[in-house]
Amino acid sequence: MELEQIRFQINELNTELLHLFEKRMQLCGQVAEYKKEHHMDIFVPAREVEILEWVKANSKKEFATYDLEFFNCLLNLSRSYQQSIVGEGAAAPIPAVRTERLLLLPLSLEDAEPVFSLTSKPDITKYMRFDTHSSIEETRSLIARYCEPGNLAYKVLLAQTGEFIGVFALKISKEVPAAADVSLFLSPESWNLGYAGEILCVAEDMASNFMQADSLLAYVVADHIASCHTLEKAGYHVQKTLFFGEGDATLNVYQLSLHSKNN
Repeated sequence: MELEQIRFQINELNTELLHLFEKRMQLCGQVAEYKKEHHMDIFVPAREVEILEWVKANSKKEFATYDLEFFNCLLNLSRSYQQSIVGEGAAAPIPAVRTERLLLLPLSLEDAEPVFSLTSKPDITKYMRFDTHSSIEETRSLIARYCEPGNLAYKVLLAQTGEFIGVFALKISKEVPAAADVSLFLSPESWNLGYAGEILCVAEDMASNFMQADSLLAYVVADHIASCHTLEKAGYHVQKTLFFGEGDATLNVYQLSLHSKNN
């Protein structure tokens, strides 16, 4: 087929896509009016997860990554349009994020089961600032803390397959003004593959642009060499070391100045 013939077909599809997109946005407008009338939140994580799960289940393998990115864009535009209809009173949605290999979707209590599959593993929690969970209720409480107003909390998925591999959160620091605490834990199968580095890049952008934070803090068990190396490679520096028990170093507090990086 000649190039001009291919382009002609693309133009025809563009016309169809434009009309379908506008029709979809009109329906989203009706949804926004309903939510406004019934005092409902614009952002409904479960609904977006449902749509993205449907996309993953129905995509052709060679287009799966692009399909997810396309629908993520649609969902972001839909939320933005609904927000414009409802007005400033509605809570701003947490945006989905795509990296080279990962898909970060807003975390919710509905994710308790997959999160519990990690928080119940001692080989993961020994590096975290919470104890190994023995019940899913403990995990729900953790998710609730991560999702407190002002924080950004995500579940981490492999973009190509949609497989759940971990949790990433930025939390307003209770110790340092204008700082955000980084929390990240991944399944052991995902360690040493560079995923943490991708997420740390996201953390810088999100903390600066969505939380107006001046710095990032990461609390890392001192003998977790891999995590310490990843943070140092990303430009973090140890600000202090916390000692417990008989004086053995157990926790390094890393900090990254976003002001200096942006200048």
